[in-house]
Amino acid sequence: MVLENIIRHQEKGENRFLAAINGSKEITFAAIAATVSIVAIFLPVAFMTGVVGRFFFQFGVTITVAVLLSLLEALTLTPMRCSQFVEVKDKNWIERKSEKFS
Repeated sequence: MVLENIIRHQEKGENRFLAAINGSKEITFAAIAATVSIVAIFLPVAFMTGVVGRFFFQFGVTITVAVLLSLLEALTLTPMRCSQFVEVKDKNWIERKSEKFS
């Protein structure tokens, strides 16, 4: 989500650094909201009781931690890497032809 928004800003003509800053600022709330909603679904699974709780404890914790780490990476490392490495190249012939239909 963050990467796509940064690339969209670069396609609009912003340089890599500004595109990374503006792209990540715009999408931060949406990324946090999506993460919180997924955590709200899977974290209670870790606190289930009984036999089912024993089987799904690791699953609930794993999904919760993975989603939180993904948010951390998306809001910190992705903008930094994009500001240093990602450049939008000229469009190829397929992209130029398909733009006529959109």
